[in-house]
Amino acid sequence: MQEQPIITSAQVSKKGSVWPKIAGVGIIAALMTAGIYTAVSISPLFANTFNKLAAAVVSLTQTFIPGERITLDATPKSVNSGGKIVLSWAHRNKTGEGMYSLIYPCQSETYLGVKVSSGDKMLLCDTPSQITSADQNLTLIAVSGLAGVATIPVTLSYTQSTSTQPALSATVALSVIGTGVVASDIQSPDATTTPPMIEKPLPVKTQTPTAGEKTEKTYPLQPTTVAPAPVKPAYGKADLMPRITSVGIIDKTTNVFTSTTTLRVSDRIAVKFEVENLGTADSGSWMFAAVLPTYPMHIFNSDSQQNLAPGDRIEFTIGFDQVEPDKDGRFVINVDPTSSISEASETNNIATTTIRASL
Repeated sequence: MQEQPIITSAQVSKKGSVWPKIAGVGIIAALMTAGIYTAVSISPLFANTFNKLAAAVVSLTQTFIPGERITLDATPKSVNSGGKIVLSWAHRNKTGEGMYSLIYPCQSETYLGVKVSSGDKMLLCDTPSQITSADQNLTLIAVSGLAGVATIPVTLSYTQSTSTQPALSATVALSVIGTGVVASDIQSPDATTTPPMIEKPLPVKTQTPTAGEKTEKTYPLQPTTVAPAPVKPAYGKADLMPRITSVGIIDKTTNVFTSTTTLRVSDRIAVKFEVENLGTADSGSWMFAAVLPTYPMHIFNSDSQQNLAPGDRIEFTIGFDQVEPDKDGRFVINVDPTSSISEASETNNIATTTIRASL
């Protein structure tokens, strides 16, 4: 049989913060209604169907894949005018060679300089300055002639040389006490009368996540009600999006997945999909629901899933038995169906595909 094109996911369009969840629930309810009606109408012909259901299982395999990210820190974050600040960064899961650059906005009587071997060099505001550092740190000199505390947001960006992907970036806010202010009058826990003169860069203690080990679980076909606690990100918002990447079968002995569109009801049919955090904040714990085209139809509720930082993703493979032959069944993934987390977009939480198996 000629191989068919790979089945791709179709994102369900939703509007507003309430309508997407209503639409998702409506889809699931409609699918469940159709499944129940089918089961009732033909159950006399298949008296042992529900007995067989007890033997059916759902298998779930998942692999955590951390995303590429830059973290930025400054020591100290507040100094008197003319004081030194050590800017340090860590680049997690670097995927290619590129260039680092530093930029800060223009403000009246406020500027930054950089410590170099020949002395001090002023950095132009509103202009990216290319920087090179083997130790991923840099000593800055912060200057402000204002009679107050100036806040300078400093952004470090990394652009790959041979990639069209957007630049990675991280920002840290620096506070500079102007020359017209006495440090003791400033109500700031970071302010010091005499800024420390740092000659050697201070290391930044970071923990670099690595790809997690593959885990496998097998579940009986019984609905669960596990839901994570609500999460309130400290800044920005998370944005979880599912993508269906492949359809195939799982070997019932080895649990090895094979991508194919030639499906039979005797197979353990499987769908591979991934969930990625496209937002700017950690997701916290979350869960997903999957409508499986089994007979009768089944809704699988996942366990609470681990936090995803911006750019992180998890790849899932979910397998299931007992598909009705020669029928177009809908496979639906709904991420965060209970709206437990605050997301930047609610229009990309659902992905679907069609499953059809023959005898």
